This record gives sequence, C-alpha cells and structure tokens, in this order.
Amino acid sequence: MDFDLSRSLFCNGDINENTLSSIASEIEKLTKTDPTTLITLFLTSTGGNVADGFAIYDYIKHIIRPELQTVVLGEASSAAIMLFLLGQKEKRYMGPRALMRFHRFWIERTGALNRTRIQKIDNDLAVSENYYIDIIAANSKISKTGVRNILDEEATITAQRAVELGLAHEIL
Repeated sequence: MDFDLSRSLFCNGDINENTLSSIASEIEKLTKTDPTTLITLFLTSTGGNVADGFAIYDYIKHIIRPELQTVVLGEASSAAIMLFLLGQKEKRYMGPRALMRFHRFWIERTGALNRTRIQKIDNDLAVSENYYIDIIAANSKISKTGVRNILDEEATITAQRAVELGLAHEIL
C-alpha cells in the first residue's frame, strides 16, 4: 500500500452537500491532472445525508471513475460506507481500530403527519435503503439479505470482520 499525500483527500465529519462539492471537485482535479495515478481518500465520518451520499457515489463511480483507494481511520458509518466502497476492491483499507456502523435509515421531520404522509415517508425510506443495500452487496461478499440483517441489527463491524465480509481488503 502506497499513500502519496500529494494525491490524498480527507473526509472528516458529516456527508452533506459541502462534502459532495469538496470531494468531487478535488478528485476530479486530481484525475484530470493524472488519470492513471492512484488517489487516496481517507475517511472518518459518522455518515450524513443519504441523498448526498448517493450523489457523491454515483458521480465518482460512474462519471469521474478515478484510480482510487480508500482508507477508514476511526469510523465510517451510514453514508460514509458508500464513499469507502468507492475504493477499488483490492485497495480498501481500514485502520486496526476502525469501525463501520450500519443502521436503518430515518428521516428527520417536523410538523404534523397523517397516514398518507407516513406511508409516503416509509416508501421513500424503502427505496433509499434498497439502493444502499444494492451498493453494499455489489461491493462486498455480503448478500442483499445479509446486508438487510446487518441493518436490522444496527451492527458495528470491526476492521477484521470488514475484511472477512469483503468490505475492506486489508488492515493497515
């Protein structure tokens, strides 16, 4: 494993529209400068807005398509796990004490709710969770049913377990 700090980015904190803008533009710039040299994305994040996470994932994975390795230091949870999975399968690393935390999605809402609105929110959550499950299953050894079970358990995955599940390639 090689970490060229001049081609490294750090994602610390919440995944949100500012993170989207910052990470995407930096990866795009580094890729345009040298499309074949590896970029490293270091992550420490408790997650954040899932829609922003999907946007970052799709833009980097399907549009920029960089040579990318990812490293979790500390924690990658929720939407941050999608960013971690952007690393090429043989280039996803975790610190020895790093953790991944999985949980069911939730929506923070204020104001009155009626049955129709609650059903709409439930449907929206189901769609987002299915997208999330698809991403994790496609980038690991875990089946879709297995991912659902991990979400139900609100599991915390150690670095060693992440390697066993094919989420990570190696522990630093």
